Amino acid sequence: MLELTVILSLISAVIGAVIGAAVTGISDRRLAKRQNRIQLTLKIFDEFHLEGMLTSRDSAMPLLIENCKSSKFPINILKDKISKDDFFHVSNVLHFMEKVTVLCQYKQLDHKMMTRLCGRSLAMWYIDCLEPQSIIEMKNNSEWVTLFNSIHQQKAKKLLEEKGLTVKQMTMTH
Repeated sequence: MLELTVILSLISAVIGAVIGAAVTGISDRRLAKRQNRIQLTLKIFDEFHLEGMLTSRDSAMPLLIENCKSSKFPINILKDKISKDDFFHVSNVLHFMEKVTVLCQYKQLDHKMMTRLCGRSLAMWYIDCLEPQSIIEMKNNSEWVTLFNSIHQQKAKKLLEEKGLTVKQMTMTH
């Protein structure tokens, strides 16, 4: 009987150690993923505010608004319509927005942090330049849509109107 008790105690100890290690491993992986999401979100925020990106955003917005007033405007037609330098800026911004889209869809960005850091500016871009032209296709269940729904389109436009700002002014200040 004593031997059975010892054996059961040893088995219980081994099972407890295995379960403890598994829980610790899962917890460590979750923490590492969270830290990676935060670091990547901060990197995207920094990239959004780099001098080159600010220049591209300032150059691209009026080009997209002016040249893409119709519902869908193929980007390859725009390439033939504007200068090479202007297209570089449009392409730079679209590349950035597509990168954010993919990172959001794969849940690689911290949603709350992204919304706080640059959600309003990204929402302005989406509302005025990307959505009307369907340049970047959205999926109903993506994090990207959630990001922009958190700053509702009409509220964002109303906020700008109340403050007497244009989208261009908002982009230049953010």
